[in-house]
Amino acid sequence: MKNLLFSTALLFAFCASPIFAQTDNDTYRNKVSLGFKGGTNFANIFDADSESFENDFRVGLAAGMFLQIPLGDLLGIHPEIMFSQKGFKGDGSLFGVDYEFSRTSNFIDVPLMVALKPSSRVTLLAGPQFSYLLSTTEDITADDLGVEIIEEFDNQDLRNNILGFAAGIDFNINQIVIGLRASWDLTNNSSDGSSEAIRYRNMIYQVTAGFRF
Repeated sequence: MKNLLFSTALLFAFCASPIFAQTDNDTYRNKVSLGFKGGTNFANIFDADSESFENDFRVGLAAGMFLQIPLGDLLGIHPEIMFSQKGFKGDGSLFGVDYEFSRTSNFIDVPLMVALKPSSRVTLLAGPQFSYLLSTTEDITADDLGVEIIEEFDNQDLRNNILGFAAGIDFNINQIVIGLRASWDLTNNSSDGSSEAIRYRNMIYQVTAGFRF
């Protein structure tokens, strides 16, 4: 997945450079800009306690707004507020019955990133991210029995506020911004040490397209 996103970024940069060489990107390089964007999360989890998880990426929605605050030609501050779907999916067997499951967690993510602008067309971003959990739903399907169970979790066993880290790259084409992001939690999802919830940390790869004013 990381290789795919990296290859996409290199391909886009190579193709975009000659095509959009003459743009008014320099205007936005030193201008406070508000923008809106939407796209896709490729979400998964990793185990903070070195236990084994049999899980796969799941696809989720990402949508929100961003603010570009320049601090000169090379630096800036880039806060965002995003609705972000995270989670994971997998499969297993219980008493000889095969099943598939997926967990979807809806978050409000607020990354506060420092922007490095080596050119008017490329912005490198990195910084802390604060996430607030809105809801969690688990979908379990047993094909052999023709049963599907959708359960919405009580979030009392899960941490509502999570500290994380986000990094990425933006490609700027006048008012259009194509963004690639990666983010991961720095704290476990469980609210306390006695929680019965599965203890894990979220991670996502994100692809978005936005428009700035």
